Amino acid sequence: MSFSTSVTSSDQTILRKGTSLASAGSLASDGTFAWARQDGGLVRLFAAVDATMLRWAGTDVIMTDNPVTFAADWSQTGTRAIWFDSPAAVTTVTVRADGVTAVDMDGSPIAFTVGSPGTCVFSLSTGGKITVTLGAAGVDETPGYAVPRTVTLEQNYPNPFNPSTMLRFTLPVQSWTRVRVYNSVGQCVRTLVDGELGSGLHQQAWDGRDDDGRDAASGVYVFEVATPLTAQRTKGILLR
Repeated sequence: MSFSTSVTSSDQTILRKGTSLASAGSLASDGTFAWARQDGGLVRLFAAVDATMLRWAGTDVIMTDNPVTFAADWSQTGTRAIWFDSPAAVTTVTVRADGVTAVDMDGSPIAFTVGSPGTCVFSLSTGGKITVTLGAAGVDETPGYAVPRTVTLEQNYPNPFNPSTMLRFTLPVQSWTRVRVYNSVGQCVRTLVDGELGSGLHQQAWDGRDDDGRDAASGVYVFEVATPLTAQRTKGILLR
């Protein structure tokens, strides 16, 4: 088996051979190809080839019991649009979507059921455009999981500091979260957190070192706590 992955500021891509799960950043899939695009901090566009699962930030977004090829657009408020190629056999599809009120295929209603919380399930026997319509509970949900629209980031302490300081921030819901330290010209010096965190108060220390373990120079640093929908920043001063 071999595979390649790539992550840019807007795209995350998987290209592989074999049947095992592969990942690139927050994207994971068992397809021979998978892709997701980030726009303005939101991840709304997906595609996969011969996949039974596409996952974002640890949560399954689209799941099937047979390999399928699809492209999905989550950019329109109140709907989820997915274009499927014809499957080789009748396929059960589970889509991450909250508050589903209707599902149609090329404009004609089809039957669906509510699966586990935040999902809908329907049967696919031919290719076409599936439109999932959401009620108020599902509008503006980012695919995969609920994400905080606000994050509270306190001023680091102590400040100024030498050599270490503490960050305190609060997440209203569980979410993928990235905590980084940037220098005064916007270069990332250290990534402190890059993964799923639970809701509530979190504390994260920075020891004044960069990602290679070298002491950072004296100066002003920007601390950023980012989720898929928002980012908060504060500044601190390292004095050696």
